[in-house]
Amino acid sequence: MLKLLLYSLILLFVTYGPVYAADEVINKSAEQLAKYYLTMAQQSQAYADRYKALAKQYEAKVKGKNTEDAIKNNKPFEGTNAGLGIIANTGNNNTTNLNANLFWSYVPNKLWNTTWKTDYQYAADAGTPTTNRFISVFNSIRNLDETNGVYGYADYTRDLFGGYTYVATQSIGYNRVITNNKIWSLSVQIGPGYMWREIISPPQTQSFVTLYNAFNSTVHINDKTTWQENVSARYSLHGIFYTFDSSIVGQIYQNFGLKGEVEILYDTQAPDNANQLNTLTTLSLIYNL
Repeated sequence: MLKLLLYSLILLFVTYGPVYAADEVINKSAEQLAKYYLTMAQQSQAYADRYKALAKQYEAKVKGKNTEDAIKNNKPFEGTNAGLGIIANTGNNNTTNLNANLFWSYVPNKLWNTTWKTDYQYAADAGTPTTNRFISVFNSIRNLDETNGVYGYADYTRDLFGGYTYVATQSIGYNRVITNNKIWSLSVQIGPGYMWREIISPPQTQSFVTLYNAFNSTVHINDKTTWQENVSARYSLHGIFYTFDSSIVGQIYQNFGLKGEVEILYDTQAPDNANQLNTLTTLSLIYNL
């Protein structure tokens, strides 16, 4: 009986011992495999975080490239130019006249961006005394970070053909950068403002609160050609005044270039005997200062 029991134990050990040992090996192998995959996953996450950080650094570098290039090259006034040319009018003044213009740009660092545009037109219409047209537009932006900032805007227009002795606007508000890279920059501005204007007939002076909204775009087509667009609106209880300004500047020889510009003005509450829609098309020979 004792021998039979001993033989039975030996048989059980021979039969199930290897199976148990194999299970132990499989369990240990599975545990090691799980640890290996966990380590690989952690390394992959670390690489992903590293490449994400590098991508952010590259994006920040590209966004500020235009400004950085101007600062590194010690050219805070890059883009400033003056020109002489001809201008064709439709609307209140349907003639072709001489035009002088100045575009001033100042970017001393990443925080500040200031532009000032002036146009002077020798304007004369058949049967109407000569009335020179003058317009000045100033826009300054103070960046708080890469996308948010504040702006200050002011413009002044004297155009007797338009029914006004003068029109002046001021505004301050929020500036939002939509995109800013080596090729294209786009920003939007919105804020409260104030408008003054003096109507010729019947003689009266008006002043009222406005809401100013603008979109500013600059596209660097290549190293020698730049395309700029500005769309703005001034909303008030007295009506809405829209401005669309599109210009393209190309270098032709050293500092000399050609500038073509189209400006569309629309006043929903234009004075009596004045057109609501006016256009100005300019072709100028410019000198980059």
